[in-house]
Amino acid sequence: MAGGDRSGSALNQLDTPRSFFIDTDQSIYIADTRKNRVVRWIPGASQGEIVAGNNTAGSGNDQLDNVQSVVVKKDGTMFICEGYRNFRVMRWYKDAKQGQTIIENIECQLLALDNQESLYIMTRSSVIKWNGNETIISNDSAKFGGIFIDKNQSIYLSDQYNKYVLKYPMGVKEPIIVAENVTAGNGTSQLSDPLSVFVDQMENVYVLDYGNTGNARIVRWLNGSSSGSVIIDKIYSPLDFSIGLHGNLYLLESWDIRMFTIDKNTCIQG
Repeated sequence: MAGGDRSGSALNQLDTPRSFFIDTDQSIYIADTRKNRVVRWIPGASQGEIVAGNNTAGSGNDQLDNVQSVVVKKDGTMFICEGYRNFRVMRWYKDAKQGQTIIENIECQLLALDNQESLYIMTRSSVIKWNGNETIISNDSAKFGGIFIDKNQSIYLSDQYNKYVLKYPMGVKEPIIVAENVTAGNGTSQLSDPLSVFVDQMENVYVLDYGNTGNARIVRWLNGSSSGSVIIDKIYSPLDFSIGLHGNLYLLESWDIRMFTIDKNTCIQG
């Protein structure tokens, strides 16, 4: 669906991107980390288009450095977060040649939008809701790897330290564990290093699990289940994933995005 021509800076290449975002017309926006840019691939395209960044690392309003995440509102406005050196979140209006910094001095890991298009910023151990920079989740014992916000504005976070996925219902401070294990491993009730997380309309939880126990897989926990089932296994260097409007799974690897058709007939128990 994007990339595929090994690592590089050409418009048909990617270089170890951190994450991506699928908008309502199925265009894919990719945080191409090492190339300091955001690239958009429209469906069926043979190459992408640079929509933010000028391919040169820097701190100018038209530059990016170590871009980590991008999300896009329905009107085309992009929010982009950067890691070390710049430590900022930027807003780029549709078709703009440069952005503006809306949050400074923040160790942003990932961004997310809820169904009201409110912006959430995930750091290593907290979640901040913008505007007003309200810290709504803080957990110093956690290392968050992925974030998802469902239709009810519940926040799901994967915790790489504690090897589980947490659900924070809107307005609730104490989380619910929705995918957990006793010890790290590769069993169907275990996680090794949970990264990205996605939750479907039936509250089934999907987790990208990639760690030192040899796991390189996507596991689905049906709503209320105590264990999961592996739906994609033996992935090469997975970085992120998402599920599009038509229920297809998009998987980000070191230099490409592939699409998988997944079986949804088993998503409802009983």
